[in-house]
Amino acid sequence: MYVHVDHESGYMTNYANLSSINSHIGDQVSTGAGCGLSGNSAGNHTRKIEQV
Repeated sequence: MYVHVDHESGYMTNYANLSSINSHIGDQVSTGAGCGLSGNSAGNHTRKIEQV
């Protein structure tokens, strides 16, 4: 599972390898708010990918 965040400034962030998602399409997420829980396929981890 993954969450795609559009920062509306030309930047996008993807959070991948999540075990659950705490947000929905169209939600506005504040800085520091959790959008999902980390996965556990190789120990707890989340993959963050930033795009310009």
